[in-house]
Amino acid sequence: MKRISVIILMVAFFSEVHAQDVSKGMTITIINPSDSAQVAHRERITGNVSDPSAEVYVVIMAELVNQYYVQPDVTMDDDGNWSVLAFFGEKSTAPGTPFLIRAFSNPKSKLKIGRIDKWPKAEATSEVIYVTRR
Repeated sequence: MKRISVIILMVAFFSEVHAQDVSKGMTITIINPSDSAQVAHRERITGNVSDPSAEVYVVIMAELVNQYYVQPDVTMDDDGNWSVLAFFGEKSTAPGTPFLIRAFSNPKSKLKIGRIDKWPKAEATSEVIYVTRR
């Protein structure tokens, strides 16, 4: 009986969490580069956010050193299409160096260009895009 109660509580909890996520409704996606792409030192990242009035930030994680970098401000059009010319390491970063990219809309804390400790919490978050330096 206890086992059934625990399962019912878990289902109720996860159903509520999912319902909260769906009710927010905002989505953010990265369109380019695609997953597993090779990128230069400076590369344009493009995407879309469902609410054009949202604040959008792009964060790149240098996977080998586990460091996160907020990229320069994005530009956005009236349809929620955004882009940013991002940095993937230094000019001298070795080919094959891995990076992870995520986009965030309406972060819980104000972000500024530069290093941060971890992925920020936000109203909406894109999927992680994995790229390497060419």
